[in-house]
Amino acid sequence: MMIGGISTLLYSLVMDGTLLWATGQLAGYPVRWSRLMPAAMVGVLPTLWVLWHRNLYATPWEVGLAWPVAMVRLAFGPMRRPVWAKTYLIFLGWTFLAGGFMTALVNWVRWWHPGWELGNGRYLVALFVALGGRWMPKARWRQWLGREEWGFIKCQVGTRRVTIPVLWDSGNQLEEPGTGRKVVVVDGRGLGDALPDHIRQWLQNPTDDHVPPGAIRYRTIAGEGWLPVIPVEQGTGFFAGRWHRLAPFVMGVSAYPVSPSGHYRALASPKLLQRNPNEGVGA
Repeated sequence: MMIGGISTLLYSLVMDGTLLWATGQLAGYPVRWSRLMPAAMVGVLPTLWVLWHRNLYATPWEVGLAWPVAMVRLAFGPMRRPVWAKTYLIFLGWTFLAGGFMTALVNWVRWWHPGWELGNGRYLVALFVALGGRWMPKARWRQWLGREEWGFIKCQVGTRRVTIPVLWDSGNQLEEPGTGRKVVVVDGRGLGDALPDHIRQWLQNPTDDHVPPGAIRYRTIAGEGWLPVIPVEQGTGFFAGRWHRLAPFVMGVSAYPVSPSGHYRALASPKLLQRNPNEGVGA
């Protein structure tokens, strides 16, 4: 009995983790195991409740539908409500698809091999979901989510390795004079102590009187101002479900938000993406 319970919990953990991973693949979220595994463990709790009561229906169906809310939130972090709702629906879709495959697998075993136990064969369902998440066409789903131009940048800022949500914006043509490096405009408020002291001090009072040396002047429809810059020699960018190396760039630190909704904190040209120069991406 104990061995059977542990086996069931392990299978639940594997399935929940695979379903979340496949959801992230389809929606365009990078896999972070530090978030994915705790979310999968949360998904095991209803199974544990069923085993504890020895009743398959111990968990009400309302809880079964609402429980993935916590899993999706924990796995992928904060997001706008429309995006969150659609991501939740994708997770439920994978869940029902996995359930249908399991039903077909069980019926096949009963029909062709009466008396056989499915046993570890149930892990074929997790394999089915994993293959679907890996190979299913993703462009339409990400377009439906409104995420086709969103991504992430990982780079070193000072002594910290940071991951910044980014909008790949082909309209960002800003370059550093002299070097010609592309400028990634970043909301400096989220970088905290990763920034040099003189830039952090300027962000507290961003006036023209004491602009940090090397700052870049910018002009937009909304106005003009200064961007203190930090050179970045190496970095990676997440776009269209894959990580790409980035060409060397400079980080232009903005004293103001770059996103009205706050869902991304940087604007970067897709020309930074090496081996995948995507023109016309983003706004």
